[in-house]
Amino acid sequence: MLLVFERLESVNSALQKNSLQFTRAQLLVKAVEENIGQLRDDFSSFWADVSDEAREMDIGAPRVSKRPVQAPRRYDEGSRAHDFNSPEALYRQRFYLVIDTVHALLRTWFLREMWYHMKQVEQFVTGDTDGTYLCEFYKGDLNAAHLQLHHNMLLDIAKQRATSLVTFQDVVDFLSGKAGEPLRVLLPEVVKLLQIAMTIRVTSCSSERYFSCLQRVKTYLRSTLGQARLNHTALLHCHKEQARQVDLNLVANEFIHQTVVRENTFHVEI
Repeated sequence: MLLVFERLESVNSALQKNSLQFTRAQLLVKAVEENIGQLRDDFSSFWADVSDEAREMDIGAPRVSKRPVQAPRRYDEGSRAHDFNSPEALYRQRFYLVIDTVHALLRTWFLREMWYHMKQVEQFVTGDTDGTYLCEFYKGDLNAAHLQLHHNMLLDIAKQRATSLVTFQDVVDFLSGKAGEPLRVLLPEVVKLLQIAMTIRVTSCSSERYFSCLQRVKTYLRSTLGQARLNHTALLHCHKEQARQVDLNLVANEFIHQTVVRENTFHVEI
């Protein structure tokens, strides 16, 4: 399991970056799929390494249960359970089961059609492709002629301002804030496309239910947690980069000064 989790953890960290490109994200997922798939061919070396470490730690060798597993009598059909002739054969089957399950879930979790669509959006707003696909896809929501015009105007303005638009986030930042307010008025079709794209889910919620940050935060604190505290904790977790920059002494001082009892009990950091 550690072999799989180590690979998935590095990809998870990369996918959670704000500046990630959709094209790069697709390549990352594809690379980890191929890498995990190749683990099937490495079981022999994996078993040898584990056996050597077990001997060094004076751990007894695993055994195969001699008691056969009987199928319930209500099942009249089907073959009887396979009897493994060695521990290596047993764990080889379990090893393959883990690898194949993770490999199949990776293909299910990330919606291929949505990844392709988001890549087309990013490549269009950054000037890498034309808008043929998007104009056809959003023909009922966006004006194709205006979208092409505003797209060309966006690239020209960015070029004049010496601003590099490499990722989807670069375009969002370019049009955000007070500096981008005139551009949002000038380029409404591009803004509408960005708004639509930012509401599209890239993965399915069902696949993230067991490993979502909300579930992990709640489990880490305790199994029962009030909604208000959970909301505050989840907010801190989602914006942990900004939260780490907060001076905890100032927060503690504000908390202490709220009541007289706390002022008499706790020390205020100056």
